Amino acid sequence: MSSLVVQAFMPSQAHADHVVRNVKVQKEGVSVAQLEWVKIPLEVGQTLSAVYQFTDQTHLNNFIDQSRYLYGYSGTAGQVASEGLMVEKSGQVPGRLLTEADVGKTLELSVQARSPEMVGNTLTIDTRTLSENGVTGGAPPEVMNLKMKGHLELGQELSATYQFNANGGNATDQSTFAWGEKGQTTPELGATVSTSGQVPAHKIDAADAGKVLEVGVQAKNGAGRTGNTLKLATDMSVGDGNETEGGDNGKPIDTNAKPVVKALKVKGPLEVGKDLTGAYQFDANGGNSTDKSTFAWGEKGKTDAAKGEVIAQSGVVPAHTIVAADAGKV
Repeated sequence: MSSLVVQAFMPSQAHADHVVRNVKVQKEGVSVAQLEWVKIPLEVGQTLSAVYQFTDQTHLNNFIDQSRYLYGYSGTAGQVASEGLMVEKSGQVPGRLLTEADVGKTLELSVQARSPEMVGNTLTIDTRTLSENGVTGGAPPEVMNLKMKGHLELGQELSATYQFNANGGNATDQSTFAWGEKGQTTPELGATVSTSGQVPAHKIDAADAGKVLEVGVQAKNGAGRTGNTLKLATDMSVGDGNETEGGDNGKPIDTNAKPVVKALKVKGPLEVGKDLTGAYQFDANGGNSTDKSTFAWGEKGKTDAAKGEVIAQSGVVPAHTIVAADAGKV
């Protein structure tokens, strides 16, 4: 078998030896020619592929293309014979997904002509024909559909879920998260999730009582690239993703906490027929904030508020009209 080595240049290609190297035109045997990239944006998430022409001078109409191909960053021409993979369809090089590891780099592809009987020439191209700047990052990872569940009571656990979208980049989810008081969370400084889509639970403790809580998640992939941040608070709506139950307007409560009344004051003239009014402050003390306090008017030392009436308006004791039976009594 004889061969002729030819390398032709247009004037504009005189210094563009990265386009095609090692071109051989076979008089006999097998050869590959016109190796070129399928045009795509050279960015993470895109699939790099190429096409070529295969010729078998021995079997022009009944050839078997077993050419080998190899992607890499450099040196593929010398490695394709030993490390290359066989094409699946003649004229088409199977694709290679561009990942975060490729960002800023130039890739090359070598194809070696082969048939069951012969080995032919090798062609090599690189991605500078697509972009001189190498592979770009593409879209960053993204977290979506953050949701939270749980009972807003001390000792109970809050859980959260989300969806991770690699956006064509590194598919490993290493998003970070943080639980805390609303407006105070810093998920970018938080721990890494152990299972994609699931935020480790937060157990509500005494320090959380009376506070609106929040979970935050920042998207991050296995290559260390960060994306957006989502935050969800316990006082937000179901439509926002807050599916927590109970509590006091988004604040966890201590079901065992005892409420406190303080700053009780009485006003009014001490005259028969006049009204006495009372005012106080209600402190839920980390428990349920609904004021169901009871009250009773009467002679000093003889009132029993526990058996009295329920307050209609928190902080305001219904008036007592002084009657003749009250005269001379404290």
